[in-house]
Amino acid sequence: MAATRSLKASADLSPEVSWYLEARGYETPTCTPLIRTPEPRNVKGAVFDPARVDKAIRALRALRHTKGKWAGRPLDPAAVQVAYIIAPVFGWVAPDSFGVLRRIIRDVYVEMPRKGAKTTLVSGLAMVLAFADGEPGAEVILGAASRDQAGQAYKPLAALAKSSQVLRDAGVKATKKEITQESTGSVCKAVSSRGDLAHGANVHGGLIDELHVHKSPDLLEAIESGTGARTEPLVFIITTADDGSTTSVYAQRREFIEKLSRRVLRSPTTYGVVFAAEEADDPFAESTWEKANPLYPVTPSPEFMRSAADKAKANPAALASFLRLHLGIRARMDKRFLDLGRWDRNGSIVD
Repeated sequence: MAATRSLKASADLSPEVSWYLEARGYETPTCTPLIRTPEPRNVKGAVFDPARVDKAIRALRALRHTKGKWAGRPLDPAAVQVAYIIAPVFGWVAPDSFGVLRRIIRDVYVEMPRKGAKTTLVSGLAMVLAFADGEPGAEVILGAASRDQAGQAYKPLAALAKSSQVLRDAGVKATKKEITQESTGSVCKAVSSRGDLAHGANVHGGLIDELHVHKSPDLLEAIESGTGARTEPLVFIITTADDGSTTSVYAQRREFIEKLSRRVLRSPTTYGVVFAAEEADDPFAESTWEKANPLYPVTPSPEFMRSAADKAKANPAALASFLRLHLGIRARMDKRFLDLGRWDRNGSIVD
């Protein structure tokens, strides 16, 4: 049953997503994206289907964390992840040319600082799209910038598959190179180049890991173009900020998302959120850390951020990294090479 449009929205959320959060017992998130594209509420025939969101969350909860203090616990998404990623992406549907309700959103861009559980999110979504999306013969591809990165990205996928009793009971098996389900013919694997994709790949789900380190658009374009034969394909880009380049693959996609958020362009099948602080914010204030990191103080922890901030105060290179990696600000090292306060305090007649 679709949510009605007469409900009042909470914060900057749509009425439908606000209703969903309240109906499912989630608190309204206090951390909101700095940049966010509109939900596809105005697409002809669009309705919000809470059952689809429920299904995606149930699938995530059937998986288990494999590392750290959360090892063995369910992958239970936080309210902020439900509100700004899972509910909008999986909930909005509209009739296709045959009158069948299909997902509206097909391309998703998520940007957030490090330690925001991106790896967990990528791995969980890959399992959902491959084995819990109702798509026979699903091909889910995790695209990495290098062969080494592909290997590193595949490890948590395989660990997640092996740790889930639900997936094992469903016949999902993980080998050194791919995760498969014989009964449906579905497969999930990591690749590092266009050449690694099988000829004529029929992609149902694509996940691009850390777009800011991709030197060429070839792999992203190959994955996106490989979705043409699917009825409900979904391509996720999940990344941290870059150093302010204007011509990179990352910069081009980030610019597109910003234009959509400002309503300069319109593309209801594309959805994006960017969690980040603003350049005018005090980088050493805890309120700024909370603003930029949607899962703070669970991850990153206040202790981690305090330690990183102390290093940033004393070193220009560390400051640029702190701004980019932990606050989502696209900062280059040469932007703040000299601390002007220290320069002024040392001003004197030269002997």
